[in-house]
Amino acid sequence: MVANRTVVAAYAVLVAALAACTSEPPDEAAGVSATGVSHEQQMREMAEEFGVTDPPEVEVVREVSPDESVIVVAACMEDAGWHSEVVDGAAGYDYRAEPAAR
Repeated sequence: MVANRTVVAAYAVLVAALAACTSEPPDEAAGVSATGVSHEQQMREMAEEFGVTDPPEVEVVREVSPDESVIVVAACMEDAGWHSEVVDGAAGYDYRAEPAAR
């Protein structure tokens, strides 16, 4: 039960952080990914996989490739005050109770 709450909390923080990373409007043509699966369907499947029964409603701000996402998430977490770094294409995040001191 605690593990599920941790996953839900981490997911919500990540989504909120990414939603705040850019002021550009969403691309109207970005409704379906290269795989032909909609963003909404991908999010429903991810929520089901992680046991999230009431995921938050969030606006898609921007879509990025999996390779680019590592850099984007790390930069966004840093902008929000959380320590993160990208080493050899993999991101590492420091999820403490409080953001890193600036």
